[in-house]
Amino acid sequence: MDASTLTRLVAATAVTAFITLPLQAQPRLFADPPALRDRALPEAAVPQAAAPQAAAPQAAPKAATPAPARAGSERAYDLSVRYVDGELYDPATGRRQTVSLRGYVDTDARPGAKPLFVAPLINASPGDTVRMTLRNDLPRDPRCFQANVPPGTSCFNSTNMHSHGLWVSPSGNSDNVLLSIEPGVSFQYEYNIPADHPAGTFWYHPHRHGSTAIQVGSGMAGALVIKGNRKPTPQANGDLDTLLVTPAGKPYTERTLVFLQIPYACLGPDNKVRTDASGNIDWTCEPGETGKVEDMAQFGVDSNGQGVWLTSGRWTSINGEVLPTFDQVKAGVPERWRLVDAGVRETIKVQFRRVVPAAGAAAQPGFGPLLGTLTRGAALPPLIDGTCNGEPVPYQLVAADGLTMDQTLTTTVATLQPGYRWDLLVVFPEAGDYCMVQPKVSASANAGQVVSPETLLGYVKVSGTTKVPNADV
Repeated sequence: MDASTLTRLVAATAVTAFITLPLQAQPRLFADPPALRDRALPEAAVPQAAAPQAAAPQAAPKAATPAPARAGSERAYDLSVRYVDGELYDPATGRRQTVSLRGYVDTDARPGAKPLFVAPLINASPGDTVRMTLRNDLPRDPRCFQANVPPGTSCFNSTNMHSHGLWVSPSGNSDNVLLSIEPGVSFQYEYNIPADHPAGTFWYHPHRHGSTAIQVGSGMAGALVIKGNRKPTPQANGDLDTLLVTPAGKPYTERTLVFLQIPYACLGPDNKVRTDASGNIDWTCEPGETGKVEDMAQFGVDSNGQGVWLTSGRWTSINGEVLPTFDQVKAGVPERWRLVDAGVRETIKVQFRRVVPAAGAAAQPGFGPLLGTLTRGAALPPLIDGTCNGEPVPYQLVAADGLTMDQTLTTTVATLQPGYRWDLLVVFPEAGDYCMVQPKVSASANAGQVVSPETLLGYVKVSGTTKVPNADV
């Protein structure tokens, strides 16, 4: 038995003792990505994040989505690319792992704000002119200026920006993926969004050839949402935003989920990613060490032909949080969930299952048996099936890749390949605890071309007295 395997077994044993802790012991609440400040708006009109508090994290009331505004106007945004130091939760050890990763940072972010491993949300409307100043504040990468640079090193601190899915020009200072913004350089992009652009869910990320995987794999990806207020007419389609309103005329509550797979690894004394005797990455990160994404070997396959994401034991994050809890959800009330697969090469499936306590079981928090759940492997699917044992919750697919569908599609599993987006209408049938599960993905269906076993993505806590049969959802 090699050292890496032994370490994982020890970690699994430690986690087994940890899984009975109550849910409140590890508060990791879902939050939408913070909206990037529009500098063209008066300060008073800019939504501000709540100031950080020293007390235990509490969920802010979930606000309904604001109505679209200022169509056909100027928007000015400012983003910095820099190293972000923070933490990612590691279910294998039941603790947060210190990481240092490249990230998009709002240059107006409040001092002391929690570091996030997801890019800020960008809002726009049809007809807008969006001016995005991108500031590359990463350090100069000496590998870019050496002769005979070895394979796998390719100017990882040079960057650019791609507005994925927008109907804009691919040339000049618009959505031009051939640009390279070097460390210390600022560049202003200009996106002229057509007046007939569909409202929907899009996203943005680096697309600089040679450094895309390293940067997106660090969390440099964010949602870009086009909001419209055009009502349908006999002559033209309208915007879905105008239809998803309550009888009182208020927009449905929205949640924006950016899925990322961050394959961080810790460095050895030589400042390189540690490897085992077979030359494969040693994914163990000890307390006090810092996880990084600095080597192309952290993507792809290992010497055994296995996808390194699967063997890494890392977990898919949602808006920079691993296994978050979605709260402030009301039974019987529709919500719009915008899903973005911002991963590099892994397929994601999304399913919701009710936690149904076994007959005669002692009362305990519904998620207790799953907290700090074991690393990926044979033990995890039975653990999920034994707790997340209710019937899958059906929901409606209403938009694909930013485009509103001709008619909704009822399903219990949405499949996202890297870069894909789905907009869901979700109604949880009754109060209780629900698991957000990723069912097994076959090798033929997985973008990574390997079998991905059933795993967890998060938890949903639903309150209220309304009960809606699944057949009516």
